Amino acid sequence: MTRKGKRCGAALLLAVLVCACGARAQDYPVATKTLKNGMKILVQSDHSIPNVALYTFYRIGSRNERPGTTGISHFFEHMMFNGAKKYGPGELDKAMEANGGSNNAYTTRNVTVYQDWFPRTALDLIFDIESDRIRDLSFDPKKIASEREVVASERRSSVDGENEGVLNEQLWATAFIAHTYQWPVVGWMSDIEHWTMEDLKRHFEMGYSPSNATMVVVGDVTPEEVFGLAEKYLEPIPSHEPPPPVTTMER
Repeated sequence: MTRKGKRCGAALLLAVLVCACGARAQDYPVATKTLKNGMKILVQSDHSIPNVALYTFYRIGSRNERPGTTGISHFFEHMMFNGAKKYGPGELDKAMEANGGSNNAYTTRNVTVYQDWFPRTALDLIFDIESDRIRDLSFDPKKIASEREVVASERRSSVDGENEGVLNEQLWATAFIAHTYQWPVVGWMSDIEHWTMEDLKRHFEMGYSPSNATMVVVGDVTPEEVFGLAEKYLEPIPSHEPPPPVTTMER
């Protein structure tokens, strides 16, 4: 390393230490509330900028699937953007973007997570959107067929046509003989092609029950206003039985 590099390294270390000390000096308490339907809400206020991040964690992932339904959790990550009762196909994104927001989602072996980033002026709208798709997600056969092909195409490109994807899939299948971590989050192609409408509705009912979800809201909000909106939009949604516990263990 050159002397210039050493000076830069020292300056960087000093900056990190200053930031760390500043972070310890600040206090960001988290307020928590559990709605009557069992949904948990966490709120952390930060008024430094007029923006909000809202994440909804559903405790359902590929570990909650079975042979025949693998990949179905990931499928719903796609379907949750494809229309419900109030916000039809494509309208969720249009409404959010028109109000300065954006969104994304991801699926793991343990959870499915939906992410919203938006100005605080859109807070009421975001709660309206989230409640709509939790309560009244559309199961339109044409949309299901379309997203089924999207997921199948994703598997072909990220696994079947990618050496690293194939190797990673084989690694998990070898490491876990008994536990449901053994199959890929994207699912086996033969299962993707054969999910039934009954499979889909059952998985959605147990996975997207409010009692199976935790919402985390951080940004230019107060706990009182978030809890008020949660009670207005989310608390009336009935809960269902959660996914059965995964009890299978490795030797």
